[in-house]
Amino acid sequence: MFEPKGDRAQWRVVYDLFREAPVDSVVAYDVICEKLGLSPKHERNVAQMAARRAGIELEREDGRAVESVRGEGYRVVKPEEHVRLGRRRNRSAGRQLARGEQVVTAVDLNKVDPETAKALNRLAQGFALQHEINRRITARQERTDRVLDMLLGRVENLERKQLGG
Repeated sequence: MFEPKGDRAQWRVVYDLFREAPVDSVVAYDVICEKLGLSPKHERNVAQMAARRAGIELEREDGRAVESVRGEGYRVVKPEEHVRLGRRRNRSAGRQLARGEQVVTAVDLNKVDPETAKALNRLAQGFALQHEINRRITARQERTDRVLDMLLGRVENLERKQLGG
């Protein structure tokens, strides 16, 4: 029979730690494990699962994010760092799409029934389409970023000239 490990879900305990942490600070694994009554040496994976769930809630409810700091814990990122985190997720999504496409195309269709072959073909087409959409959006975002950087540079030059002369 399932028995809860306390009055509150573990992720809620970690969520409270994240909410209370100042931006750019690290919530250490040791602190998380202590609050959860876990061994930092033997049960870190349990703390990590709770932290992942707490991180999702932190983004959803508080508009803040955390990132893993290898061997230390979780750092509450600065608002401007959400761009970097989003781009990292987008790259990861692209790799997952490519991997999914590879999995469904690496099948000898002669060895499966016609319905399975059709399903695999549809999946392969879907993965290819999603991958292409992701690639195009990423390229468009990179072009937009370059244009914005160029325009910001021009504005800075104009402001310097205006202040200097």
